[in-house]
Amino acid sequence: MKISFCIPTYNHARFLGAALDSILRQAPDDFEIVIVDGASTDDTPQVVAEYQRRSPHIVYHRCAENGGVDRDLALAVQLARGEYCWLGSSDDVIADGAIARIVAELSSGHALYIGGRLECTKDLVAFARNDVFGELPARSWDFSSEEQLLHYLNSANTLIATFSYISVLIFRKEVWLRAGDNTDFLGSCYAHAHRLWRGLANGGLVRFVREPLVRCRMDTDHFASRGVFRRFMLDFEGYRRIADDVFPGRPRVREAFLGVVRREHGTLRLAKFYRACATADERSSAQAIVTLLGYSGGQRFSMQVIAACGPLLDTAVAVRRGLRRRLGGLRY
Repeated sequence: MKISFCIPTYNHARFLGAALDSILRQAPDDFEIVIVDGASTDDTPQVVAEYQRRSPHIVYHRCAENGGVDRDLALAVQLARGEYCWLGSSDDVIADGAIARIVAELSSGHALYIGGRLECTKDLVAFARNDVFGELPARSWDFSSEEQLLHYLNSANTLIATFSYISVLIFRKEVWLRAGDNTDFLGSCYAHAHRLWRGLANGGLVRFVREPLVRCRMDTDHFASRGVFRRFMLDFEGYRRIADDVFPGRPRVREAFLGVVRREHGTLRLAKFYRACATADERSSAQAIVTLLGYSGGQRFSMQVIAACGPLLDTAVAVRRGLRRRLGGLRY
């Protein structure tokens, strides 16, 4: 079997059907869909049962309890029988034509393929295109070369390039197995990224496919329900831990890796993060983590000054977000 679509899900019955439809209407001949349900309390079992009646290619595993997205995703890959695993979020949909494009690319035998995404509202109205590497054309890197790995990291504009966003990742299952157990990272929400980086950091061909592979619902981020401070800390702590574990003794690569975090979360986002700190302990933690991530003294100072603007910052963030969606929606 060539491709296993691996989908962890929890209480996304209202979106899951669209995700499955986007696969089934363009699926290759040789595929499976592996769904791991983290003990959903909504109608997820009924939705899956209906789709299983339509297609013999759907494998469903329902967990007895909710163990978190890291465990569910790892289990989905464990159950997968395909040579390649295409990870997926149950509230996203695969873009039309994306599967055929990836199937054509698989003949090159790369270890991992990564693509861009269309960023959409909850109703899948696209308002922005995230190309991951800016204007860089489709290309490959050999991670066995430190210079090529550095070029990959230094070219990245977003954490998607460091494997934060699962739905644009297609990789050989062998890479996942080669990385071995990483139980210590379960619960970080980036255990999958850690495992892929551990499997690829010392070698592997990685291919960037420029076309958007997925339409992503940006308004259904489950992690955002934890609050702004904790949502940022997931990124900051998760990627600091990956950098320390995967790149010890490789300071140039570690710095380039953390540089992607700093580009993703620039000064305005840092200020939003710092403004969300509710206690002195949180402010102390915020200052400590941005220092560990290599933000400059000027950036840390600006973070505090802009955060002190209070409601003006909230207004600026809201206006920026609204304009981005309004202008992007007219384009897409």
